[in-house]
Amino acid sequence: MATGSEWPETRLLVEEFMLPLLREHNMRFVQLARNGHLDADGIRFLDGSRHPERLFARGAWTLWDKMEAVGTVPQQAGTRKCSGAAGGSAPSRSVRNLRLPRRHRCRWR
Repeated sequence: MATGSEWPETRLLVEEFMLPLLREHNMRFVQLARNGHLDADGIRFLDGSRHPERLFARGAWTLWDKMEAVGTVPQQAGTRKCSGAAGGSAPSRSVRNLRLPRRHRCRWR
């Protein structure tokens, strides 16, 4: 899904490194975006290809648009905290020691 808040460098890196891998392995890469803030607005198909050339960073309604509309924009400056840490406090030792796959870990500093 188009988040609407990807760094320009992220888009460039995906296009330079990830998309060639997807093409090489003939993997279908589907890109979607919401048409509006309501489920009834539906979803727009941006691209779906086994040979993608570009990453769509925005759509008609993005996750960023939704977060701005409800006032839950993520922290943009300073140390980034995981949304799971209540009030920005450090997690307990038991939470830090969970053996989760890397993609599910928060990085507390």
